[in-house]
Amino acid sequence: MTRPTSRSTSYPSLDLEEALNRLTAMKDAIGVNGKFNRETVIVAIGYKSLSGASARAVASLVHYGLLIRYKDLYALSELGRQYLMPLREGEDSEAIEVAAIMPKLFRKVYDDYQGQVLPRQLHNILSVKYSIQSKVAPTVVKTIESTFKFAGILSDKGVVARSNQEEVKDEEVTVGHGYEQDVDFVINSAEPPIFAREPKKLNEAGVSQQNVTHSGLGWSLTVTFKKSRDLTPALRKKVRLMLETAEDLADDLYSADGENV
Repeated sequence: MTRPTSRSTSYPSLDLEEALNRLTAMKDAIGVNGKFNRETVIVAIGYKSLSGASARAVASLVHYGLLIRYKDLYALSELGRQYLMPLREGEDSEAIEVAAIMPKLFRKVYDDYQGQVLPRQLHNILSVKYSIQSKVAPTVVKTIESTFKFAGILSDKGVVARSNQEEVKDEEVTVGHGYEQDVDFVINSAEPPIFAREPKKLNEAGVSQQNVTHSGLGWSLTVTFKKSRDLTPALRKKVRLMLETAEDLADDLYSADGENV
């Protein structure tokens, strides 16, 4: 009998400091307004062309919540804007703290070890608990550690400190440039958006619809969910997981695009 395989938790390939450097390069190259295709973003953040490395770099900016993806286009997120153009003293530092625990894997590590020393066996824990490939797990650990240290939430003794930006209550959040999350799928605004999508659509019958659409080299992925009634918390959770899985799959497919060019 074949054992089911667990899906690997997605994670950024760049640490946060490098991701922010790339974001700054993007601002200098193409500005902060508008939406751009992936090829434009890739060149703007310092790569010559589409490749596995450049595709993963763009995905890293999305993982940290610095860019928002709308179908095949990318735009600066509100968090990215706060870092690049703070409107008050310390707002850029606050954005760094929030971004550090935006990636799902990083947030799980943060939640599991807050107030504790990161275990020396963290690479094994990532492999067993989160299905990270053993050969890359040590590199992922280094990315987590460097990101946490850069954000000031990992001490020199390896203790995970509480983020000053963690106290954020559940609320309806804007996912960039007027795109809103449906109230039925509100997430903690300290977490990354589950997916980028078109604005919420309501017809006269009160039917709401959400779309997840991505496309790349020889593939397209579309998930559409419609509802005309309130859902139980359990059903909302299942829908959220389905949409989150679609987003993870899109990340993998985009990375595969880069490896196949």
